[in-house]
Amino acid sequence: MAPLALLLLFSFFHPQVLVVLALPTSSANDFSYMKSVHNATDLPAEEKYDYIIVGGGTAGCSLASTLSSNYSVLVLERGSVPAAHPEVLKAEGFGTTLRQTDDGDTPAQRFTSEDGVANARGRILGGTSMINAGLYTRADEVFYLKSGIPWDRSLVRNAYNWVEDAIVFQTNLSTWQSISKQALLEAGVVPDNGFSLDHKIGTKASGSIFDDEGRRHGAVELLNRGELKNLRIAVHATVERIIISSNIASRLGATGVIYTDSKGLHHRAMLRDKGEVIVSAGAIGSPQLLLLSGVGPVSHLSSLQIPVVLPNPYVGKFMADNPTNRVYIIAPFPLDQSNLQVVGITSDFYIENLSYKVPSSSTNISVAGVGEKIPGPISSGSLWLKSSSNATISPNVRFNYFDNPIDLARCVKGVRKIGDLLNTKTMEQFKANNGEGFVFLGTPYPKNPGDDKSVEAFCRSTLETIWHYHGGCLVGKVVDGDLRVIGIDALRVVDGSIFNRSPGTNPQATAKPMKTDEFPYEVSKKTNKSTMQLLQSQHFSYMKSVYNAIDLPLKEQYDYIIVGGGTAGCPLASTLSANYSVLVLERGSVPTSYPLVLKSSGFLANLLQEDDGKTPAQRFTSKDSVANVRGRVLGGSSMLNGGFFSRADDQFYNESGIHWDMDAVEDAYQWVEDTIVFQPNLSAWQSIFRDALFEAGVGPDNGFSLQHLVGTKTSGSIFDNEGRRHGAVELLNRGELKNLKVAVEAYAERIIFSSKTSDVTATGVAYRDSKGRTHEAFIREEGEVILSAGAIGSPQLLLLSGVGPVAHLSSHTIPVVSQNPDVGNYMSDNPRNNINIVVPFALDPSIIQVVGITNDFNYIETLSYNTSFTFPQPFSFYPNGTAPLELSVATIVEKFSGPLSSGSLWLVSLADVKISPTVQFKYFEDPEDLARCVRGMRKVGDMLKTDSMVGLKFEDLEGAPGFKFLGPTLPSNQSDDASMEAFCRSTVTTVWHYHGGCVVGKVVDGDLRVVGTNSLRVVDGSIFNTSPGTNPQATLMMIGR
Repeated sequence: MAPLALLLLFSFFHPQVLVVLALPTSSANDFSYMKSVHNATDLPAEEKYDYIIVGGGTAGCSLASTLSSNYSVLVLERGSVPAAHPEVLKAEGFGTTLRQTDDGDTPAQRFTSEDGVANARGRILGGTSMINAGLYTRADEVFYLKSGIPWDRSLVRNAYNWVEDAIVFQTNLSTWQSISKQALLEAGVVPDNGFSLDHKIGTKASGSIFDDEGRRHGAVELLNRGELKNLRIAVHATVERIIISSNIASRLGATGVIYTDSKGLHHRAMLRDKGEVIVSAGAIGSPQLLLLSGVGPVSHLSSLQIPVVLPNPYVGKFMADNPTNRVYIIAPFPLDQSNLQVVGITSDFYIENLSYKVPSSSTNISVAGVGEKIPGPISSGSLWLKSSSNATISPNVRFNYFDNPIDLARCVKGVRKIGDLLNTKTMEQFKANNGEGFVFLGTPYPKNPGDDKSVEAFCRSTLETIWHYHGGCLVGKVVDGDLRVIGIDALRVVDGSIFNRSPGTNPQATAKPMKTDEFPYEVSKKTNKSTMQLLQSQHFSYMKSVYNAIDLPLKEQYDYIIVGGGTAGCPLASTLSANYSVLVLERGSVPTSYPLVLKSSGFLANLLQEDDGKTPAQRFTSKDSVANVRGRVLGGSSMLNGGFFSRADDQFYNESGIHWDMDAVEDAYQWVEDTIVFQPNLSAWQSIFRDALFEAGVGPDNGFSLQHLVGTKTSGSIFDNEGRRHGAVELLNRGELKNLKVAVEAYAERIIFSSKTSDVTATGVAYRDSKGRTHEAFIREEGEVILSAGAIGSPQLLLLSGVGPVAHLSSHTIPVVSQNPDVGNYMSDNPRNNINIVVPFALDPSIIQVVGITNDFNYIETLSYNTSFTFPQPFSFYPNGTAPLELSVATIVEKFSGPLSSGSLWLVSLADVKISPTVQFKYFEDPEDLARCVRGMRKVGDMLKTDSMVGLKFEDLEGAPGFKFLGPTLPSNQSDDASMEAFCRSTVTTVWHYHGGCVVGKVVDGDLRVVGTNSLRVVDGSIFNTSPGTNPQATLMMIGR
């Protein structure tokens, strides 16, 4: 990631456009550029432009903006638009973006160098300016002198000002940044340069492309300053090669490019007379494209059978990356999260610091990070193609970190300066145990910093990237001083690949949030072909039947009306639509309005979004003071959950009160499983966990099974192995879509009952659209209204409709239609308790794949997670961490089904159905529930004693091994009932398996008809007297079918 300031600057160094230097300012996100964005699938097979820019990144966007003032410009960007990945638009999404599993479309394309260091490339319009941490600082003087570029310093200043007036902001220093600034000065990194965008020896604060509200203003917003009518931006456009031909004088010249769209179709974009192809694909992409086009070392091209167009031994050479090393200190007092704002600059190294919180259910752990990095490393490596035919595959690259001993010596100096900083009076306050010393998270600071070998070993063992890699198309080797490719006319390279050193201190750093639902709907209309890519892999055919409620008539008729398009409602609608007309009323929106629900990496982000009335997860807190959520999206909670799919236990069938046809049950399960259930590949942690369960006596080994079996097993998932979620919503595709109408943002207010007879017969539903208008949908003769609004929504709607306890209805002046004292009662939730273990090595994130089922029907499951400061802790699950620190956490969960404790639900509002009712589950009110929790947590304790778990232990200062926990730890005396009971009570939370409120035999009969009414049923988790199996979603889908 080449430094932002310099890359943006380069847009002005085209000889025909240097005069375009307007200076407007802006502090709000501006998406005007979307007028010029097209999916590559919508572009002609061949067309002509004055300029073709390969790469809509940090340099490419500002370059395109500038050129468009007088010329027609095509930008070819392999990624999508920022709005397709809302996390890039807010500071809290910084870590999320870099940690996402690479599915070929994520904004950060992961790669690992041959040095074994993980890295990333930008794959999104705006490039790495949309995935970095936002720090903005100008280049150093050495860069200008050694770059080989003939600078006009007046134009340099104007270009910087043009960028800075548009997207650069001054940040307020956090507590830790202020402390670290003071410590830097005390450690001798002087003078104090205050706030400055210039590169100055000493200590300073610098700018950010995040504004005061935390909105990211990446290079993509510089497109707005261009002439949009002259600008065409193609997304999902992968350039395969540059078209190079010979003219009459036998000179080579670029004439165009060949690119493929997301459907695999080839396009040719050609240049008009005097036009140019400008490669701005980054330090990895630009040399890769030259090699694919036949420009590079003859031996390498010949080995891949690529025709040699122009020999150049330097393409892909001189690849360098600035090495960085850090220590992390656990602070003895709370610190606010802060990213890189302050930098200490010396001639040999730079020092930058960050802070973040690691919250747990009982404590907030704050971590202060101190890092050093070296500028202008002498060590360099090379890049070579991995594939000669697929441009989407990153080439191999080796940076040879510390290959030159001078680089290693500079790292040693930087690490020792960290030691000087730690020894300041300012840092005394960070020492634990009454000032005895620092508590380090991860690798501690060397015990003997005076010993060269010890510090050198620290430098090598803690090596990380700071994403400042550069080279591959160096000035004077591959391009000349005007950035023209040597030996080829009409072809330039404008990006970090031309640098022989990374300029200044930083490409970027810091961040802050933007609402994820502020613009995705608008963007989806403008870039609907991007959405079509999603449709190919996740089957969105059902969208043909989806309408916003505002577009439906105020009165209409159907055979069946289903209230709730959730986990049960979707398969139910699909099934009924084969022979009947069906209306589904869903209060939420469609999944594509919330892209995070469609991928496993969005699991936590969905649960953590601030509830604005439209987010897919509606938050509520029970009277037990336990935070919880309800699904509010088409597909319901199957679009929010951890994806685990396991069938019900025999006890559930026997005690449910439902009239089962077990052949039909089997067929229904199979119907669901054939459509949306996958066998997962076990992650490293899930395999360790499985072994620990066996050792702890949770046997036998049941292998992979969808059945409920005592012992340990792997089960199915509605996430495929690419991390795509296939929720209940996709079951709609198996219906007869012409008979199906799905209304989103439709809030059912009450069931309409007939007043013509003494019988209480449902005849329809009154619902409100997002504009506040009331609609009435009626059922035809022999039709039914079916409630599938969930264990909160269904009893709520019955109460609002006058079906329930007389006293409660009367207290709200609701006319009693049908008296039933059990509506809203028998509300239960499976209690969950867990421990969070910090793991001393990197773990891949994993959602539940393995479950241990004991004879007492305690269920033990696990998740692993690389923590990030971007995620506040959800419902006592994963504690926070930060990138670049990847703190791996293994969470072991104990829960059980069929709690004997139960509570009730009652209305809060009559006027607004959007407001969740009040609910109390009375966790552990029955002593048997508490005893089951104790037994389950003791089994977790047994697991911690197994050989399989030894590798998760750290050594303390005396060398004794032990676990590090985030949040509560199990009592030291696990045989003491009182201690274990106290642990269970203090750490109880939800696993979102609440049920009841319309229980079979109380509110509905064995065929799920509402007792005392006609033409009205309930089909969802509210009918359960116990939650089926380890996880209820499989059974809910089966019942819907």
